[in-house]
Amino acid sequence: MDMVMRHCSGRYYDVVADFATPQTLDDQTAYSIKLPQQHPPGTVDQYNQMAYQTLQQVFEKATGVLIQNASRNEFYNPMQFESETYWQMEGFFTGISQRHPLVYGGVTTSCPDLARFGWLWLNQGNWSNGRQVFTKAFYDKALSQPQYPFGRARRYGNWGGPPDVKSEGLGRQIVVFNPTTNMVLTRVGSFGTVWFKPGDFIDMVTKAIKDPKLRGRAEDWIVAW
Repeated sequence: MDMVMRHCSGRYYDVVADFATPQTLDDQTAYSIKLPQQHPPGTVDQYNQMAYQTLQQVFEKATGVLIQNASRNEFYNPMQFESETYWQMEGFFTGISQRHPLVYGGVTTSCPDLARFGWLWLNQGNWSNGRQVFTKAFYDKALSQPQYPFGRARRYGNWGGPPDVKSEGLGRQIVVFNPTTNMVLTRVGSFGTVWFKPGDFIDMVTKAIKDPKLRGRAEDWIVAW
């Protein structure tokens, strides 16, 4: 499971098998489990969506709890989400209804509730009401950068490194937390915004906070970002 979450599981990967074929199916979990092992675990660094999808069955068989219910009970409710937040249950681009959530990427939520995830990481798993959603040990492990034979590993969905640690999704949806400045930034946009650069976004917001003259009107921020 650890290797899967760091994208070095060695599970089978090619572009068609990972991106195209799954979107034509109604059970991507069953498909992902049937894919063979391609490399020994911990020897190849490869972003692998179908390897991640196997976690749906791994989690539910280990806990006996549906991943949708666990998300609601362990995250959305304790963190007082205000929006209707749910896992993607349709194939990307095809809209084919799925039998299971797409755990490799596909949570629908709002910018404020997305920021709650950033706030949780900023506080090392400790929510504001005193609830420890995940442990300090997990936080340290997720942000560490162990050296595998191919170099630094990806860290449980977190990309980049200090001071700005970010999670970035399809369509350049992003949540950033910075322990140095104690800031959390979020951005939700359309699939077509290929020009968007997270680094520029972070820099722009940081400068605007420091200098009121750069903030402009709230409407401008809505249109621009």
